[in-house]
Amino acid sequence: MVALDASKRFLKKKATIYEPKDANAVKMSINSIEIVRGLINKGLKPGDKKKNQVFVPQWIKKEEENRRGSIRGLVDTDGSIHIHKHNKRIRISFKNASLPLINDYREMCESFNIPTQKIFYDKVKDNFDTQIEAKKDVVNFIETIKPRKWEYRAKTFGLVLKSISDPKKRKLIENELIKSYPDKKVHYSNQYYTHLKGLCEKYGYNVSDESIFNELENALTYNDNWTGLKKEQRDFLNEKAKNVIKDLKRNSSEI
Repeated sequence: MVALDASKRFLKKKATIYEPKDANAVKMSINSIEIVRGLINKGLKPGDKKKNQVFVPQWIKKEEENRRGSIRGLVDTDGSIHIHKHNKRIRISFKNASLPLINDYREMCESFNIPTQKIFYDKVKDNFDTQIEAKKDVVNFIETIKPRKWEYRAKTFGLVLKSISDPKKRKLIENELIKSYPDKKVHYSNQYYTHLKGLCEKYGYNVSDESIFNELENALTYNDNWTGLKKEQRDFLNEKAKNVIKDLKRNSSEI
C-alpha cells in the first residue's frame, strides 16, 4: 500500500493497518511521541481541527510540490469529486469546519491558476464549502494536482453520466437503484459499479470502457459556441481534456 510504504520511507516507523467494520475504508495508525512532537514543531496542531481552526503551515505553502501534495491530500480526504446531475458536469468541492484551512486551500489552488468559487457556509452542518465547476478549471485541477479520487473513481463518474443521459431511462434506472441504495447517493464500490453497469446494459446503453471514457471526455470538453470561447481557445482546452482522458486510460490499465 502507498500509505504504508510512505510511512516507512518518511517516518521510519511501521504503521498498523486495519479495516473497520463500520466503514468502507482502511485505517492506518502510528504510535510515536517523537513523530507527534516533530509534527507539532512543523506547525501542525494536535486535537480537534474545528476547535483549533487548523491551517496549512507556511513552510508547506512556500514550495510548489508541497502545495500540490497538500491540495491532493485535502481533496482525497475532506474533498469530493462528483457529478452534478442537474447540468451533467464534473465538479470538485472541498468542505471543512476550519475557515483558515478553506482559505489556504483556495490560496494554494490560485497559485496553480485554478480559481475556486466563493466560500459557502452551511449553517446546518456548520462547515465551509468551496467549489471548482468550470470545465477548464476541473481539467486543470486533475492535470496539475492528480487527485487519487479521480484516478480510482473516474469510471464510476463516466457510468453515472451515461445513466443520466436519457431522461426517460434515467428515471427507470434511478427507480431500480433506490431499491438497493435508498440513500440515493453514488457509492464508490465495486458492488455499486457492477449494479449500475448492469442496469445501464438492461436499458440499452453501451457500457464498454471506451464508451465510458468517451462520456468523461464529453463532460470535460467544449462542444458548442455558447461559452463565448474563440475556436483556438476551445481547441486548446479540449486538447488538454483529451490528454487527461489519455492519462486516465493508461493509469486504469495499470491498476
